[in-house]
Amino acid sequence: MHDAKKCLISWVLVTFVATAGASGAWRAAVPAPKAIPDPILGYLLDDDEQARAQALGELRERGLSPCRALGDYSGHPNSRVRANAVKAMDASGCSDFGAYGPYVADGSAGVVAALIEAAERQEMRDAVPFLIGTLTDRRRIVGERGTWSLGEGAHPALMVVTCQ
Repeated sequence: MHDAKKCLISWVLVTFVATAGASGAWRAAVPAPKAIPDPILGYLLDDDEQARAQALGELRERGLSPCRALGDYSGHPNSRVRANAVKAMDASGCSDFGAYGPYVADGSAGVVAALIEAAERQEMRDAVPFLIGTLTDRRRIVGERGTWSLGEGAHPALMVVTCQ
């Protein structure tokens, strides 16, 4: 009877290995779904204002709200894409600071700078706590209007938003 147990155990083991191997081969044979290219992403990789305008045009052609659709890029690994998404939201007229919510906790200086500019341009009163929190941020931005710290940018934005 001891030999019968060995045979049964061997048979079970061989059957399991054969089944597992066959199912693994079957899964490997299934082609992966093709990724659908995102035309908006291509525009957001470009720092040009024209590219952001084209992204907004593409969203409008699809019947999507730029404020909602661009918020979806907050999790993108490229900080340039996230910053350009915020700038595009600003250019489209998103004036509800809540729409920018997914970006508020972003640690990228470029995203924070874009949020400060949007808050100022759109005069978002709900952005006051964010702007106050940014006043002490000494990270420097080198941009079209020169070199400035995030805190230096937040101060005039806060003045505009609070009507001072």
